[in-house]
Amino acid sequence: MALYCPITGYEVFSHPEWLNHKVSDTFTSNFRIIGHSIIYSSPKGHADLIGTKKSLALNAQVASVVTGGIGPYVQIEDYAHLHGSSLSARRFITNTFNNSKRRLTIIFCNLSPPLSIAIKIGRRFNTSGKYLHVAKHYKDAIQQAVELSGQGNLPLDTAPIDLSKYIADHYHSLVPVDVRSDDAWEIQTPQFSNNSVVIDQCILHSATKGFLEPEHIPHIERMRDSCQSDIADTSPIKYFVIDARKMKGVNRLARAKYMQSLKNWHQRFPIRMFILYGANTFIKTAAHLAKPLMPFKIRIVNDMAHAFQLIRKDRSKNLSKPYRMRLQPKSAVIAHDDIEKFIALFSRINWEQEGIQHSLNIGEDHPLYFLYQSIKLVKEELDDLFKERRIFENALQQSEDRFRTLAESSPSAFLIIRDDQFLYVNSTWEKIIGYNKKEALAMSPRKLFYPFVEEAFLKNNTAPATSPDLPLRHEVKIITKDAQAKWIGFIAKEIPYEEATAILLIAADITERKREEEARRESEERYRSLFENNHSVMLLIDPETGNIVDANSAAIAYYGWSHKQITHMQIADINTFTIAQVNREMEIAKQENRKNLYFKHRLANADIRDVEVYSGPIKMHGKQLLYSIIHDITERKIVETERNQLIRDLQVALKEIKTLRGILPFCSICKKIRDDKGYWEKVDVYIHKYSQADISHSLCPDCAQKHYPDLHFDEE
Repeated sequence: MALYCPITGYEVFSHPEWLNHKVSDTFTSNFRIIGHSIIYSSPKGHADLIGTKKSLALNAQVASVVTGGIGPYVQIEDYAHLHGSSLSARRFITNTFNNSKRRLTIIFCNLSPPLSIAIKIGRRFNTSGKYLHVAKHYKDAIQQAVELSGQGNLPLDTAPIDLSKYIADHYHSLVPVDVRSDDAWEIQTPQFSNNSVVIDQCILHSATKGFLEPEHIPHIERMRDSCQSDIADTSPIKYFVIDARKMKGVNRLARAKYMQSLKNWHQRFPIRMFILYGANTFIKTAAHLAKPLMPFKIRIVNDMAHAFQLIRKDRSKNLSKPYRMRLQPKSAVIAHDDIEKFIALFSRINWEQEGIQHSLNIGEDHPLYFLYQSIKLVKEELDDLFKERRIFENALQQSEDRFRTLAESSPSAFLIIRDDQFLYVNSTWEKIIGYNKKEALAMSPRKLFYPFVEEAFLKNNTAPATSPDLPLRHEVKIITKDAQAKWIGFIAKEIPYEEATAILLIAADITERKREEEARRESEERYRSLFENNHSVMLLIDPETGNIVDANSAAIAYYGWSHKQITHMQIADINTFTIAQVNREMEIAKQENRKNLYFKHRLANADIRDVEVYSGPIKMHGKQLLYSIIHDITERKIVETERNQLIRDLQVALKEIKTLRGILPFCSICKKIRDDKGYWEKVDVYIHKYSQADISHSLCPDCAQKHYPDLHFDEE
């Protein structure tokens, strides 16, 4: 909230402790600061010495704020409510004022005759060399203060609106005015602008400029709500004052929307009065026409002063001394000749031709002036309506022409239906259905589509959809002229057509697509049968995420998890290989030119099994998946391991046997053999060492007969 002086427009500042401060039983002090360097004092009651001392102490506190506490200032003493003062109080005041160095002067106003005499006498005792000024009322005093203080030459902030006409002339003291403004309330568009302030929490003053269009009304409503939210709901805005001096005009639709907007506001916060000033003839005439239609008073005046005068009178109705309002001039008497001229002019108006060809030369003070202007305004608006209708009809015809051009050249079929009747079909529809345009238009939509489409679809021109703004999508089978069955896909939407509602169908022949879908469905069913009934372990895996999408019954039995469990797992939960190991296995398979991969898979019972995996891509429901067939090769791996070990053992043995088959250095006398290191060993020791054969000593028959003839040996 900001308070302003209505005479100068300067901001008025105060503290709660400076106002209505009771300094004695008979004396009350009031202090305010106006602008930068003016102190305004308005004491009340009878000034005694005790109260005067306290009041001057408070005056010193105020002086410590004005001009930064160091600069000069001027003080206004408004004695409108001071009934008198004691001699001691006057002496103390005189001495204090004489000793003040910063106070340039004092301007007294609203003096009673005794106080006026006392001030004149006090001048004789003024030893400060500063002249004491006397003004009749506050208006004169503040003007002198501004001149003496030099404040008028300073770049000070002033009220956002001229308040000089807001206060009535009989106000002789300072009455600060509460004025609120906010940059957020400003409306600026290329065609229209509006600057608003709220005065005394109940008056909304708006300075408008430009031409008001319908799209500006929401901006005005938001501005109005924002202004009201800045003040308490207990103090609603109830006076609207419009400065229309720079307003060019108002669109017909905008005027209707603006009036409705004011009616809506009136329901929330009753409007006491709507005042328009400075308006041109067109806007004033529109306001006159609106008067009987609005639930509150509408007043049209010439200037701001008159507007504020009307508000002061309305606000003072319950006061004992209401303000006197300027008398309005008496209505002029309407002469019979004026009526005859007006009737003649009215009869000559050509309502089928734009404008009024004959004008009536009368001034604004003529009693028939606004009646003539009202008829002129009505005629202009009718002309605008007819012009808009012609523009609309031309645009509609152009739109229909564009639609037909688009429809006839489109590869899609366009159909318009109403009341079980085709209103329009394009050439594409003729090709699809086999009938010519005349035959197609004569067909019944219900008989053509039913029972493939619910009968409610075409009933009452309403397409059943989840939302009126969303088109209905459907696919139906129809029978063409040559008895072929075709699938048609279409979208349906309600549209305005020839001043009524109809259904627009945009259709296409989707027979080939349906065949492909059927073939794909059959292929997927065959795959599903092969997948489910196969005894091999099979998994479907998403290659992007590693998720197991599906598993056949053989996989469920092999891994030991349920179908629900395994389809919530990833392949990494089964494959024990790390990513690096998987990549290594794939690289080896590529080098060996094989399509199978070898992994180790974990079962539900924690067993680790060797598996051989064959994988390939497959497309399911439009998504690329990995089709994997898994074979358990654990037993085969064991057999292969044992076989490989046996081969290695045989290879070692074979290597050793080959050593004995070579040429052996053999002593012909002692029968010893020389080894690779040059040592000579007995035959039996050498053979045992290099062939892992044990030697058992015995005698052959010849040696036994020769060396032991007395012993008999069995030949075995």
